[in-house]
Amino acid sequence: MCLAKGLSARARKVSDRTEPIDSFIQDVGKRVSPASVGQAREAEILMIDYLSSINATVKIRIRAHRNVFVDHLGFVKGEAGWQIVSKIWHLESVVDGVADPNAA
Repeated sequence: MCLAKGLSARARKVSDRTEPIDSFIQDVGKRVSPASVGQAREAEILMIDYLSSINATVKIRIRAHRNVFVDHLGFVKGEAGWQIVSKIWHLESVVDGVADPNAA
């Protein structure tokens, strides 16, 4: 799935400053993807909480290169279908012995 299709245009990247979601999409697009270096997808859905017929939260664990993240995703169902409107993530662990092509 294309990242831009899954994220609502109203989503924002928030850290110490707020930026349009396009900046996040561009940043991710510049990275070496795990699939491009032969890493199989490693992801699991930990929880789905349907808050109503139009919004839900999903908790997932996903590995990208050496990093294992836990993400909490907020979804809203609109004219374009289900889209992510918020993402909170935590670096849960780092797996040894695998090179990360995105490391500086």
